[in-house]
Amino acid sequence: MKNKFTIFFLLILPVLFFITSYLLKEYQGPYYTNSQYDPGYVYLISSLNLSQMSGYGVGHIDHPGTPVQVIGAVVIKLGYLFSGSDDNMVKDVLMNPEKYMSEINYVFLFINCIGLFILGLAAYKAYSNVSVSLLMQLTPFTSISILSLSTLVRPENFMIFIVCIFISALILFVNEIEMNPKKNMRYLMLLGIISGLGLASKITFFPLILIPLMLFRGIKYKLIYLLIIAISFIIFVIPAVSAYNINYFIEWVFNLFLYSKKYGRGEPTIIDSNSFLYNIRRIISKEFIFDIAYFMICLSLFVCLIPRAGNYFAKFKNEFLKNTGNRLKRIKIGFTDDTKFRLVLGLFLTMTLQVLIVAKHYGENYMFPALILSVYAMITSFTVMSDALPSKLNHAKMKIVYTLVLILITLFALRSFYTYGSYLKNLTAETNKVLNYLKENSGDAVLISSHHVPSPEFALFTGTGYAVSQRENYNSILNEKYPAGYFNLNNSCYTFGSDSVNAVNDFKTAGKVLYLSSGEDYVEQFKKVLNTKYGISNAVFEKKFSNSKGEMVYEIKFGNFE
Repeated sequence: MKNKFTIFFLLILPVLFFITSYLLKEYQGPYYTNSQYDPGYVYLISSLNLSQMSGYGVGHIDHPGTPVQVIGAVVIKLGYLFSGSDDNMVKDVLMNPEKYMSEINYVFLFINCIGLFILGLAAYKAYSNVSVSLLMQLTPFTSISILSLSTLVRPENFMIFIVCIFISALILFVNEIEMNPKKNMRYLMLLGIISGLGLASKITFFPLILIPLMLFRGIKYKLIYLLIIAISFIIFVIPAVSAYNINYFIEWVFNLFLYSKKYGRGEPTIIDSNSFLYNIRRIISKEFIFDIAYFMICLSLFVCLIPRAGNYFAKFKNEFLKNTGNRLKRIKIGFTDDTKFRLVLGLFLTMTLQVLIVAKHYGENYMFPALILSVYAMITSFTVMSDALPSKLNHAKMKIVYTLVLILITLFALRSFYTYGSYLKNLTAETNKVLNYLKENSGDAVLISSHHVPSPEFALFTGTGYAVSQRENYNSILNEKYPAGYFNLNNSCYTFGSDSVNAVNDFKTAGKVLYLSSGEDYVEQFKKVLNTKYGISNAVFEKKFSNSKGEMVYEIKFGNFE
């Protein structure tokens, strides 16, 4: 009966996570709005390539993200098999991209719920405490960045599952009471494979490999762990392997390290000191729960390191040994002080390195792996404090602390969900105003779209840019659906398939030309494109509609063409 109730409690938060993520996706609207298409549509097209099992490969390997693309390919194949509406799978996906992206996202959401349930089971096995298990399962609720990324088709969504099972393996390893070489090797293999999967999904997982490196004793086991990671990584990225992709990825990673700006841009100074310090402040200001967890792990490291702490542990050594049996029976904390120190040090190094990496190239999604460690870092810190102060903060009292923290994080999550949900609904409402205006007023007009606009055409155009050998085939299909679609990108104007040198003729014959922009800067840039590339210097941009997001619709009126 007790086990049945435990299973019931451990299912609550995975179910709530599913509901939360589903509602947030509903609030966000279609994937082509609110800049969700990048990299979502890129992953859709890569998965479409792989789903055909014809060796077409993928054009996007920046993350590298191959496991995400492979899962997407399987979902596309099965989705078409059971609910395809066209005789041709490629055409069905390109004509119904939102349907397939939703199916991929739901699969990731289901996988993540399984990961959360596994995390709860691992925590309960280690601590025999439902409050601790539920607290651990609050992991994805501790940051709105995690929740927001759980609705998108991108590596961070899948990494929720990866980090959950990674933490689960760590919990079981650290709390293993009767460790032996055979068990040690099993954990080493498991953590190595999970780490390889994490790195293959996104290289921002890299700092997390420091935790097992700290835990495994001896250079032999550390080298075996790194070897397993390397082998697993290669296996997981095989579907994307090509000579070009290998060279590109190596150069890409090298440039990320060498240059001061995002995406390997900027000056070759490695770090821009001004932006570096500013970005650290941004990280601190945005991630409240992570800040607390990082402070606690720093304090725990201090407690483990200072000589006074060593004397303190020695002073209570006899008392600790007397009560060990009861404690293990009640709480099942089986690690030694040395293992505890190694775990704390690993968490500290991981979280610190993640902050330093993100401070170099700031992006909320880059903090993702370390954010998911926040709750585990807190629980580890509570354990350190509990053992350091046995007479004042024993394990029985820690149950109360865990329950209070559980309640506080739950309240924080509810507030964050309400605030972020309201924000998304407002964004979507503003975007719908633009979409409704275009629906009512575009007619047969030529529509030119700029970056970051709510446009299914531009989303597909972005995705097919990474279709490699299939780009021409995909664009020919899309050109039939969107014959009047143009895209202002960099210093040119494109249609599906080419740099459009015939744009002027289309502008001449069109009854109306509309320009959908996400900012004034894009408008000015396009005026220069018209002048320098097409020789049009007398175009007049008349603003017809705008919303509070800065999305604007212009009608372009031309004088006499040169």
